[in-house]
Formats: sequence, C-alpha cells, structure tokens
Amino acid sequence: MTQDQDGWVETAAAELNNLPAGIIVPDPAWSTDKRYLLLAMIAQESSNIHWQDWNITMSGDGALGFMQVMPFNSKRYNPGYGSIDADVNLYRPDRNLKAGAQFFNDSCLGKAFYGWQVAGDDDNDLLAKALACYNGGKLGTLDQYSWKKICTDQSDI
Repeated sequence: MTQDQDGWVETAAAELNNLPAGIIVPDPAWSTDKRYLLLAMIAQESSNIHWQDWNITMSGDGALGFMQVMPFNSKRYNPGYGSIDADVNLYRPDRNLKAGAQFFNDSCLGKAFYGWQVAGDDDNDLLAKALACYNGGKLGTLDQYSWKKICTDQSDI
C-alpha cells in the first residue's frame, strides 16, 4: 500500500463510528482496529484493486472501485465534498473509500444495532449482519432472524 492509500484508508476508517465495542476475536493478538476491518472489506470487495488496465474495477452490477460502491449510494453518502445530493466521483480512490465507509457505517452498522437486533444476537452477530448488508446478501431476513439462524437454516428463509 502506498503512503497515499494508507492515508485514504485512515481517513475512511474514521467514518466507522458505529462499530461495536464488544466484538470478540479468536486470538488476543488480533485487532478490531477500524483500519483492519476496512482493509478486509477492500480485499473482499475489490481484491485491493481500484484501477486495472486503465479501467476502474467494476462489478457486473455496476459497483465501482475499492469499496465496490453502487453509484446510486454515492448520491446519498457524499463524503464531505459539496452538497449531500451531489454525486461523488467514485473514480477517485479517496472518495470511493470514504463513501463506502460512510455507507457501511450509516446504512449497515447503524441498522444492525438499531433495528436488526433480535434475541440471540451478540456484537459479533450484528457485525456479521452489517457485513452481509454491505455485500447485499439476505437483506430481507436480517431484521427477522438471529445471525445463527440465518447461517444454519438450510431452508429458504
């Protein structure tokens, strides 16, 4: 990672203010640092690639860049560059990272802790629900079932 990229990740990670305090990691040497969570999301979403062969990384559904942000979400989460209704230039890696982090914090972490929590969910389960939200999976079930049920139920929930 270049020094610029490290700075962009640091700035974007500061947006994650809804991250739960009670996350349990399997090894005490592991960290729940916001930067590491964001870096893991970048690795999963775009394989750490923003540009390749002079083209922005784009999913089959049209999500763009490091954080695979859908363009319609960039209009809601403008990371401090002008009007909230203005479109963010997701082609710029710094803005892409910050827009993705803001969307994850507000729409995914926020909903996980203030709407999707059901009996049996702990902080780790809620973080998993928030990550599923970001990735677009099983959104209709997140507020109805515990994370353990979503993961173990083989029926079409």
